[in-house]
Amino acid sequence: ARTIFEKATKVNYKQVDDLAVVWCEYGEMELRHENYEQALRILRKATAIPSKKAEYFDASEPVQNRVYKSLKVWSMLADLEESLGTFQSTKAVYDRIIDLRIATPQIIINYAMFLEEHNYFEESFKAYERGIALFRWPNVYDIWNTYLTKFIDRYGGKKLERARDLFEQALDGCPAKFAKSKD
Repeated sequence: ARTIFEKATKVNYKQVDDLAVVWCEYGEMELRHENYEQALRILRKATAIPSKKAEYFDASEPVQNRVYKSLKVWSMLADLEESLGTFQSTKAVYDRIIDLRIATPQIIINYAMFLEEHNYFEESFKAYERGIALFRWPNVYDIWNTYLTKFIDRYGGKKLERARDLFEQALDGCPAKFAKSKD
């Protein structure tokens, strides 16, 4: 089965997502056989930056040069790293997803929660801030909502100036339909 999957990763598919599915299924097969390290290796290989990297939507390039930007593959790798990898390897995967600018608001929240679970609270807040820098309203709504809630839960009334600054930033550029009135 490995030989077939290896050959399948070299096929010139029409869409990047087709190759991403092959890589994910390859990883899933290894997981089903409890070959956890092999599953990690496969997904790390799939997300490695090729020698000739190309933009995700550049159809003139083979899909093999573009799959490193597949959120599907990166999401599976992030899940596996959280379960099987180290704190550092998981953090590196999330940082890479953000650096590649393929993160979704949910990925940002997952990353921040992962950091929080390991008691890296300030790092967690930095992850929210990195996500906020990537998105605009309305996409940033869930990130702000989670960040502000976590910040208040953590510090309560201890860091009022910083809390005030965060709320002002959140409201800056916030469309009226997302702002609640006081009445």
